[in-house]
Amino acid sequence: MKIIKQNEDLILDDNITLFDIETTGLSAKSSYVYLIGYMKNEGGKAVLTLLFAENFSEEKELVKTFLESLRDGNTLVHYNGTGFDIPYINQKAKRYCLRKEIDASETIDIYKYLMKVKKYLSLPVLRLKTVESAAGYRRTDSFDGGELIEVYAELVGMIRLYAITKKQETKERIEALESVILLHNTEDILGLYAVYKKTNFLAASNGKITPKIDVNSY
Repeated sequence: MKIIKQNEDLILDDNITLFDIETTGLSAKSSYVYLIGYMKNEGGKAVLTLLFAENFSEEKELVKTFLESLRDGNTLVHYNGTGFDIPYINQKAKRYCLRKEIDASETIDIYKYLMKVKKYLSLPVLRLKTVESAAGYRRTDSFDGGELIEVYAELVGMIRLYAITKKQETKERIEALESVILLHNTEDILGLYAVYKKTNFLAASNGKITPKIDVNSY
């Protein structure tokens, strides 16, 4: 499993973690999670971490490493993670007999809050790409999560091929495919950050974070 860390020149609250996952399908029973990205403050800097499984056998390590990163007690912030990301990760945690699971009720789902005020927003749909664009974030990545499944499948095959042939062109193809995948998840996190900052979040008296929606900002 690869762990890629990069510093981001962003202002991020100390007690939150933004996250997003990439999977090979919608069902945790019949598909795999191969990439989890998250961003939080580390040593006073916003650090974006990508946990990347280069083959399916690394899934347990991937999930375990992510869950261990949550020991800091930060509030998880996500986009429709209540409906997909969190139950997916929790099912994997149960499958691998990992002790920690995520309590969705203690996280912040920006999508759910925006759904409550959708009638006040001048947005046709509330897909993350649409909302992040309205929040002023511009992607260079052109793929969606579904399209990345084929990219990842080719990458896994190329990694196996390179282990046998050691051909330079195969290595270059691996690097190109990996770059596409990592860029997509990176931009999911940075886009989520843009939406998070555009939506007015205030610290509650109990130390948790509760959102207030500025409906005029979209």
